[in-house]
Amino acid sequence: MNGQNKVSYSFGEYLLEVKERRLWKESEVIPLTHKAFETLVILVSNKGRVVEKDFLLDKVWADTFVGEGTVAQNILTLRKTLGNLSDGRPFIETVPRVGYRFVGDVKEVVADDEIVILEHKVKTEIKTEQSVSEEQAIAVRQTQATKSLLKNKLFLATATVLALAGVGLAVRYAFFAEKFSFSKFNKIEVKKLTSEGNIVRAAISPDGKYLTFAAKRDNGDQSISVKQIENSAMVEIIPPEKQSVIGVTFSPDGTQIYFTTYKNPSLTGLSMGQVFRVPMLGGTPREILADVDSPVSISPDGKQLAFIRFLSNEKQSALMISNIEGKDEKVIASRNMSDSFSSAGLGWSPDGKKIVCAGYVTGEIGRQMELLSVDIATGEPKTLSKENWHWIGQIDWLKDGSGIVFPGWNSRSGNSTDEIWMVTNDGVAKQISGGINGVFSLNLAADSNSMAAIKTDRLTDFWTASAPDFKQTNKILQNRAEFNLSTPGINWTPDKKIIFGSTFNGNLDIWKMNADGSERQQLTTDKAADYVPVVSNDGQIVVFVSNRSGRENLWRMNADGNKQEQLTNEINISSPNISPDNKWVYYISLDEKVSKYFLKKISLETKEVTQITSHQTTLASLSPDGKFIACYFPEIKGDVFNESAMKLSIFSVEAGKFIKQFDAPFNQNRVSPIQWKGNQSISYLTSVNNNTKLWEQPINSDKPNVILDLPHTSVFRFAWSSDGNNLIYEKGETLNDAILINSAK
Repeated sequence: MNGQNKVSYSFGEYLLEVKERRLWKESEVIPLTHKAFETLVILVSNKGRVVEKDFLLDKVWADTFVGEGTVAQNILTLRKTLGNLSDGRPFIETVPRVGYRFVGDVKEVVADDEIVILEHKVKTEIKTEQSVSEEQAIAVRQTQATKSLLKNKLFLATATVLALAGVGLAVRYAFFAEKFSFSKFNKIEVKKLTSEGNIVRAAISPDGKYLTFAAKRDNGDQSISVKQIENSAMVEIIPPEKQSVIGVTFSPDGTQIYFTTYKNPSLTGLSMGQVFRVPMLGGTPREILADVDSPVSISPDGKQLAFIRFLSNEKQSALMISNIEGKDEKVIASRNMSDSFSSAGLGWSPDGKKIVCAGYVTGEIGRQMELLSVDIATGEPKTLSKENWHWIGQIDWLKDGSGIVFPGWNSRSGNSTDEIWMVTNDGVAKQISGGINGVFSLNLAADSNSMAAIKTDRLTDFWTASAPDFKQTNKILQNRAEFNLSTPGINWTPDKKIIFGSTFNGNLDIWKMNADGSERQQLTTDKAADYVPVVSNDGQIVVFVSNRSGRENLWRMNADGNKQEQLTNEINISSPNISPDNKWVYYISLDEKVSKYFLKKISLETKEVTQITSHQTTLASLSPDGKFIACYFPEIKGDVFNESAMKLSIFSVEAGKFIKQFDAPFNQNRVSPIQWKGNQSISYLTSVNNNTKLWEQPINSDKPNVILDLPHTSVFRFAWSSDGNNLIYEKGETLNDAILINSAK
């Protein structure tokens, strides 16, 4: 009861004021006994859900010994008081042998008391032709109105009050209630809901009382559980099995959980997603849909499902809907696979007329994403935001339909990672997460006052090793890093210091330190993200990547951080390398015309750019002597280039051609670049089930060697000194936990 003292509920002709303990019918107060009132509040606040008899006994008669007959008598009193719905059914339904369910259409009203009082006083005074006092008008001006109460209750009264009471400005202010997109999540409170670090998906129940989540075990199996948010009581509803869960969703009434999963992903290659439904407290899961590639979104009336399906034969992705049982599938809209719908998640609008989702597109920052609102009736998409989004995650609507929230990463990110954003219906974007990073799952409670999300952190250490025995390592620095979607980068300077990207101060900046981790010095302080630094052979120039211009471009500065200037004006630049003569910077950038990455070089003197490759090229690394470039390049057989098979390749800078290719695995996510170890071998990382190995591939041999074997850990970046005698790497673990974000006043 105490938690509800600012809440009122409207249903039919009634308004139930919890704090004032009053039940209004139109302008009349309906008398109720103390116990009957408490019983009604419990039933109404659990709108649509079954309330057990024992629960009512514990809550309403906690200090009194009574039987079920007392509960039944209370229910009978309430039924007589309330009457019936328009279809003749009583407001309160009996669930045999279990309890009771309130079946009226309930709307929750979070209101200041003065507004609620004014609404009833206005109605009474209209009848008696009395006026409202100036003191009351002033009180109304000082309160914040709520949307649903004023729309439903004050509209007809407004004109009369203006004429009779002289409170025009106050009531007009109250009528135009502030939209949720302006009033919600301006301040937030964050609560950690799990602590195991193994959460892969999560969702909050409509009433905000429960969390369902998928967790990954050490052997790769995944389970699904439900826990109470307040007391942490938990039940496992899907035991661990070989699956990859990509979405969990509560039904609108909170009684069922829908989850999208790929069974036996190691065998199927994640080729066929299935949607299952299971009771919230456990039971036998029932398959609803097959061939689904996203979490599902459920229509507000609980009758339909929306989802994304990739149509490989047609080379398209489709926004689909079906009925709640997975039948009567229908394509709402489709896009070419090159600009496909995102599978991260989609949201059904509160009015049931639109579905918001994300789609890929080549734009100002290269390969990016756009927010789309798709009209269900026509299939017409509308772009909701002009922001340049690198990535958009799961999307959900605010209760009043005035905006959406989602985890996203845009070109203005200062730490090159995702944050929680809100976009209003007129396209205004604001960041609301306050430094919460690495969010991969998100949804709102029904009242839009709280949301569940997943926060990702990395707990890492920096380690060094020296020739000849690289297995003898030394920890030099402990780091609690935010999850960066761009590679922060790390390299040695000519004088054997370490230069690297880090979020020590909350922003992704360039830092330098001694080889033992001492004397850390911050070199960049711009609010944008600066990362992947490399140092010239003479130690005078640092080149790095920054998104200061809204795109990822090359910048340069002096070794002390002074004289920073932009070098390029391109798209999605990565892998900078300075030539030994300090004249050129080799790098990878996206050609937006053909949507492919190519190897290029730019003159540090004239800024002249030369394109070197004409086929897809990624993860370039220049040898210390400047003679070779290692990169991933299409498999070459004679004069044929197979771009579907990327090979670790050696390119001769002098001859201008590729001279050798290896069968090393291709890491497409840019987290693990390749590095030269001296001038005669290349190093790269592999990781299988969190068991990481650092390999050395001699350029004159086909067989690689393992330099470091690191079981049960991940390595996020590494670098060799130019002579190949010194190694630094960052290892640790990635932790994913569910959090609750409340909108605070």
